Amino acid sequence: MGRTERNMYDVNLDDLDFEEDIQIDPNALDVEWLNQSDLFLKYSAASAEADRVAKRAHETVKTIRSELRLEAAEGGEDLIGCKPTTDNVDAWVRTQDTYKKAKEDFHKREYEADILRGAVFAMRQRKDALEALVRLHGQNYFSGPTEPRNLSEESLIQKSKRKHIKEITRPKSSRNK
Repeated sequence: MGRTERNMYDVNLDDLDFEEDIQIDPNALDVEWLNQSDLFLKYSAASAEADRVAKRAHETVKTIRSELRLEAAEGGEDLIGCKPTTDNVDAWVRTQDTYKKAKEDFHKREYEADILRGAVFAMRQRKDALEALVRLHGQNYFSGPTEPRNLSEESLIQKSKRKHIKEITRPKSSRNK
């Protein structure tokens, strides 16, 4: 079954767990560093996709507006109910359902793109915070026993915990899909 154009280009903010991804475990800075580039890439790609979708939605608004203006020019006073001046045609266009729906969709897409741009900025701040924590660690700010660690294993465990928490906290209706 093929995907519709709307599903193909949608950015689903629900698929991103920003609140979890922004967290830093100060006891696993090395693991956090290993995951930082993946997180940044994930949010950068989602942001770029959201920008692209918003631009497409804006183009759709402009196309619908142009089509409705042409329709008003052809239909004239009989169609719009008054003399077809530029202001009257623009007012008529803004009241058409197709235009209003396209404009609403554009605003939704623009909002999603703004949210994801903010998430990318937050991921940059997360990197800065990791750098600061590592500097503090290097200055022995955090003292405690040292023992060798298996970073690969710890990274997998942390990802598993995040996935498990996400499964538990997801709304019941989403789990049944």
